[in-house]
Amino acid sequence: VIGLALSCVGLDSNSGVYRFTGGDVHLSDGIQFVVVVIGVFSISEILLMLEQHHSSAGLITETGRKMFNLREMAYTWWGTVRSSIVGFVVGVLPGAGATIGAAALQRAPADGYTVMLGSIVDYAIAPHVHKALTFDMQRDFIPVVEVGIGTVALIVNAELPAKSLTELIALAKAKPGDLSFASSGIGGLQHLNAEMFKQMAGIDMLHVPYRGTAQILPDLIAGRVSGSIDSIPAHLGAIKEGKTRALAVASRVRSSALPDVPTFAEAGLPGYETATNYTVLAPKGTPDAVVQRLNTDINAIISNADFVDALKRFGAVVRGGSTADATARMASETTKWADVIKKGNLQLAQ
Repeated sequence: VIGLALSCVGLDSNSGVYRFTGGDVHLSDGIQFVVVVIGVFSISEILLMLEQHHSSAGLITETGRKMFNLREMAYTWWGTVRSSIVGFVVGVLPGAGATIGAAALQRAPADGYTVMLGSIVDYAIAPHVHKALTFDMQRDFIPVVEVGIGTVALIVNAELPAKSLTELIALAKAKPGDLSFASSGIGGLQHLNAEMFKQMAGIDMLHVPYRGTAQILPDLIAGRVSGSIDSIPAHLGAIKEGKTRALAVASRVRSSALPDVPTFAEAGLPGYETATNYTVLAPKGTPDAVVQRLNTDINAIISNADFVDALKRFGAVVRGGSTADATARMASETTKWADVIKKGNLQLAQ
């Protein structure tokens, strides 16, 4: 899941200077509240982007995992937010399923100038995978606003005999353990998506962990694995070319990216819902007034028509809403994935 920490450390409001490791960056204009940018770029792309669109100030630190081919969406996000902030310098802090960046957020000053675009789904799962975590999502973070969700679909090899969700379940029941599902690694969302599917459908499938979606796709196309329950963007091209087939989307309504594909409920498995998640988080202790200001400003930015349209093209949906909404989502995701892990007796610790 994507995570970005945007740190503007030690702002001197009188001189208009952000202080960060490596020197001072002077503002050419006033400063508004910090807004985050989705971190799906390589360092060279980030530097090119800054060269083309720079006006100095602040610090962005990428803290999470890169996901699918969301560059176009991220450039649209950049174009949307850069008119609302003065600018930034980029540093990178990836690793350990976005937990390194989250730990950095935990240590950051709770002053509103350090926020992170991360996944409450990832951080709900993380304690079951990384036993040495120094942070607890519900204890240490305030969910400022849910920016959006990425729609997930059940995608199978095009030659698989099952042409629908009910046919796939019937095939799996007829041949327990013969079908397989791919994930980007043990304990990741793709893995748990499939485990929840197995539990709800009453089937057995073999888990084949990979080291990322880029490695899954060739084997899925070739039929070396039967399927994957994954975010749509990475698979959209192969689906449209007929190399793979989407049987159902895991949202309450159909995806704009795959309007002809039914939801799990429509296809015969009501109650199955999962999605990637992008939520702005702040350190616990950030003043309520600051959190509410961030919530208001970010809601205004993500309602921009260009940003909304960009997410639709990739099957993602803008959420927005109150801090209370995001807090409720945090609690429900934590409970849901803990239940899946317990029911499946999954040993995920690394």
